[in-house]
Amino acid sequence: ECSQLQSLGLDIIIQDPSMGSIVLSLIPYSKQGVVSLSMGNDYSYFYGLSVFWAVYLQKVSIGFEISKQTIHDDCPLVMFKGELPVSGTYTETLASVIKRSYSYLMHVMSNDIDDVDNTRDKSLQKVEINKSLNLGVPSWIQLLHYLGQIIIRGIRNIIHGFKGGQQWGVAFVNKSWNETTLAEGIQIKNPPSRWFADPFVVTRNNRTICFVEEYWNSKQRACISAVELFDNNEYHILGPVIEESFHMSFPYVFEYQNELYMVPETSENNEIRLYRCVAFPLKWTYVKSLMTEISAADTLIFNYDDKWWLLTNVPVNGDSNHCYQLNIYYTTDLINGDWVSHNHNPVLVDSMIARNGGIIFSDGQLPIRCRQKQGFDCYGKGLTLAKLTQLTRETFVEEQISEINPDFFDRIIGNHHLHSDGVYTVYDYRLR
Repeated sequence: ECSQLQSLGLDIIIQDPSMGSIVLSLIPYSKQGVVSLSMGNDYSYFYGLSVFWAVYLQKVSIGFEISKQTIHDDCPLVMFKGELPVSGTYTETLASVIKRSYSYLMHVMSNDIDDVDNTRDKSLQKVEINKSLNLGVPSWIQLLHYLGQIIIRGIRNIIHGFKGGQQWGVAFVNKSWNETTLAEGIQIKNPPSRWFADPFVVTRNNRTICFVEEYWNSKQRACISAVELFDNNEYHILGPVIEESFHMSFPYVFEYQNELYMVPETSENNEIRLYRCVAFPLKWTYVKSLMTEISAADTLIFNYDDKWWLLTNVPVNGDSNHCYQLNIYYTTDLINGDWVSHNHNPVLVDSMIARNGGIIFSDGQLPIRCRQKQGFDCYGKGLTLAKLTQLTRETFVEEQISEINPDFFDRIIGNHHLHSDGVYTVYDYRLR
């Protein structure tokens, strides 16, 4: 076999993770080295075991690493790494991890493999592979325990479905975000058989409006609705303002040339749509699709350094989970310009910090990005706030400044969104 490899004169060898620890054995037969994909920092195990332990121990994510090693390297060079979400079962998690990690492997291989320094910089996030997942082959007792976990979670999901599935709520405080105590918030009562989430607040013409996702259980989809807020902590539900034949959420609003625009989440329609307000706050008109043929969720747009920046959550091709990858695009013309991909897309691959959960503008420069935290087999477990410190065509750096956990109201199990206009702060929470 070695002589056959030698005779092929291969430029590069890609090692499948199921092959075990044979990188060093393969290096002499490749001119440019061996590229390998691993899970859990231990090459002696097939990564299916790492996936099993991630599910068994109910980890929120599992790390993967793509590395390259040549005959001149003392140790592998990490080319790309990230954290992928863990689902409720081994088979589901294994299938998704294989699909997503191999997609990133192909992404790395499509770049110039000799551009080592550039490839190294592509891993902009600081992710450590979880070594505790390399626990060997499970015993039959552990397998029975895992089976019991699956049965219990299945029963809980059935009961949860009979109760109408997940339920969210929205609250507000008449204070800026950095002065707000979330426990003091006024909870907006959900209409019958519906619930609110993803709030954004804006004040125009002496009226303060909170735009929300309004989910209808009967339709199994949501529209964009408005709630008027008053200084005496009262509110009035105005009702739907944008409703399409597909699901809509995350009604991000921003100003451009003294007009109010909205970019709601419309991933079900595979586009990023722009709307303009023609009669505040109830009447909106569709302007155009900023991007098409893209499954993008929770889009944020803002102007910085003479460019418009678009931060959105895009999964790998063929995937529907928007919680683990952050992409950035930019243009100099918001309405008519072409959106250019950031040189290091995806800038984040991490299910604990990638998904957008709101935004705060505090100093007129780079904003604070609110980031969703996902739990084990649980969407919207919490929230972190991170200040963007660098944003160019080549860089994206943010620094975490705060963390918000679902402990501010009774009987809530999650929170995944916050926004403030400097006067009002609005946020959501997941009901038990």
